[in-house]
Amino acid sequence: MFDFVCTVDAVCKIPFDFLVLSEPSNIRRLRVRNATRINRVLPVLYRSGPSDQPLSPGACTGVGMMTDLSPVGLSMLAPQLLAEPGERMRVAFDVQSDGGTLHIDVAAIVRNVREQRRPAMGNAAEIIHGLEFEHLDAQTRLSLRCLVLEQVAA
Repeated sequence: MFDFVCTVDAVCKIPFDFLVLSEPSNIRRLRVRNATRINRVLPVLYRSGPSDQPLSPGACTGVGMMTDLSPVGLSMLAPQLLAEPGERMRVAFDVQSDGGTLHIDVAAIVRNVREQRRPAMGNAAEIIHGLEFEHLDAQTRLSLRCLVLEQVAA
């Protein structure tokens, strides 16, 4: 998929209604997501660096804020850059669903980082980290899929 800008050069009515557009400019390729995401604001414990050890409140580096969730990853807002794309970190959070509370504690790969400015906070910059889960067990992945589908259908 692509995004571009163009102007309408002419409006035609014959033989059917159509527009004649200018040559496109500012062409950029859009990234297509492979999983449906839902907006979900939840606290996320994190620890920078690769680790197979489960997270506990005393063993975490800090707390970020989830902004969206999918069965394969999440976006997490933090006050500073936690890791570069390609680096690993560990995240843990609880999600409420109809079936109860689902606790997720998993290693993740940072896929992208982007800055976000919040005018309400004095235009302070925060960093959104796009994380992809690693080695999420089948039961947890299925539970996340069901949660996302329930939210999309609602």
